[in-house]
Amino acid sequence: MEIEGYAKIYKEALKITQDRDVAIAIMQEVGKDIRQSQIPENRQKITGVPSELATEKQLDTLDKHGISYPKGITKQEAMRLIQESMDRRK
Repeated sequence: MEIEGYAKIYKEALKITQDRDVAIAIMQEVGKDIRQSQIPENRQKITGVPSELATEKQLDTLDKHGISYPKGITKQEAMRLIQESMDRRK
């Protein structure tokens, strides 16, 4: 993401939250989400091996727990989201 994209996210978050620290935190989290979603694509470019798509069981688990996920999510990413959800419930 270009710096203009981060600036736009920050401005929108600041407008909604009216809190500089919260807006910065939101911008950082969105940036992490964007970079995380690019990992499978970048890995495939480097290795030439496509990432495996999430299994039906993983997708069902994500849906069951109300976890949103991108189309074409990989097994690894689905596993990470499921684990994060389980960790938050502890």
